[in-house]
Amino acid sequence: MLAGLTQYEADRPGPPGTTTTYVLSVEFRGAVGDPLGVTETLTTSCRALVDEDTEIEIVEGPGAIMMRLSPSPGDNDERSFLGCLNDASLDRVRVEAERVEPERREAKAVGSPSRTLG
Repeated sequence: MLAGLTQYEADRPGPPGTTTTYVLSVEFRGAVGDPLGVTETLTTSCRALVDEDTEIEIVEGPGAIMMRLSPSPGDNDERSFLGCLNDASLDRVRVEAERVEPERREAKAVGSPSRTLG
């Protein structure tokens, strides 16, 4: 019975049209690096923790990386995904990821380079 209660079950994604935004701070220790490239690598590693139909858009902004997941992940998937991003270990790289807010899909950054991973 205890095993059944503690077994992980994936969430259903949020309703269509919902988006959750995360901000990632990427710091390099003693090296110059590519924050967008690091974010893409981490996202690829953590991708399996959210629904396979979730679209992930990564936008580089001044001093931080914005990541938008659409539709929004469920609570368990979000905790697992954020935990994966924050706990990932890359040599000389420190990443902090946190949720900003859920938003409607229409809101998009204008003029910022972005990449979509799907």
